[in-house]
Amino acid sequence: MSDIRANTISDAAGTGPIELYKQSAAKAWCTVDRGTNPVSFFESFGMTTVSDLGIGIYQVNFTTALNTTRYPCSGACYTTDGHFVGVAAEETLRTTIRSFNTSGPADADSSLIVHGDLA
Repeated sequence: MSDIRANTISDAAGTGPIELYKQSAAKAWCTVDRGTNPVSFFESFGMTTVSDLGIGIYQVNFTTALNTTRYPCSGACYTTDGHFVGVAAEETLRTTIRSFNTSGPADADSSLIVHGDLA
């Protein structure tokens, strides 16, 4: 068996890191901090802003469109009282995160990962 070891993998010109465009790698992700006012990201990649649209509803906006409006998303959330999250893809440049617990919609710190190909 062989090992591939590298400190840096650069683009063909040697000027920067390689970029994954057509391999359906994660193109955008974020972690939403619902405890701030206005709501904000703990951290993000490929996302510009997040808005609080109501109890348990956050809208995140992408920096770059994907090549389809139906892209795969996955999400999760964390609170100490048993919340979980559902994710709904809505439009090319934004996604709505919806978090629920057994009583219905509930605010929660949430994470979102979006896969697909860039436009």
